Amino acid sequence: MARFSSSSERAARLPRFSLPSGVAQIAVRLELISPRRAEPLPGQLWDISNSGGCVVLPGLRQIVVPAGSRLQLRDPMSHAVHWLEADLRWCSALSQSTFVGLRFTGGPAPSEIFLAAYMRTSWIDAVPCSRVQWP
Repeated sequence: MARFSSSSERAARLPRFSLPSGVAQIAVRLELISPRRAEPLPGQLWDISNSGGCVVLPGLRQIVVPAGSRLQLRDPMSHAVHWLEADLRWCSALSQSTFVGLRFTGGPAPSEIFLAAYMRTSWIDAVPCSRVQWP
């Protein structure tokens, strides 16, 4: 089980890795922890670091932060399910989507599960034709 720092300043210095938003997107289910039962919110992982990440949810949603949550991630290759506990740190509705910032508080570190492959380098840098060769 990973240990998480309570220092948001140190967490902000960790590298963040953008995730694919097309074919290889990582589907998630965000569950808010509140006195009333809410339905899980389906979305996709937008970016990730060992201390937190960003989830994009379809539609415009009003989510009160700070709040506790659980994030379910499913490995697209093995279909293994992983749960991370997280504090919601910020929420921003843009266009037809809602972006939610998370700070992980429990569960395995992202680098200890299938997300490690996404955290080695930016996925766009790994695509061979993504860089233009200048003379």
